[in-house]
Amino acid sequence: MLEVDWAGSPLFIIDSDTGEKVKVYVFTATLLCSQLSYVEGSLSMDLAAKDPSTHI
Repeated sequence: MLEVDWAGSPLFIIDSDTGEKVKVYVFTATLLCSQLSYVEGSLSMDLAAKDPSTHI
């Protein structure tokens, strides 16, 4: 079983070209039995981008 969620408040990164603050959302996935976790920063909270079964 896999548990997925968006963690806490967004973080920010600085675009090196423009100096603009860009919001980054933290995506987490954890295997419940082993407690192994995966964490990734994302520029949007679009779950379709995280689900390989939706890729064509």
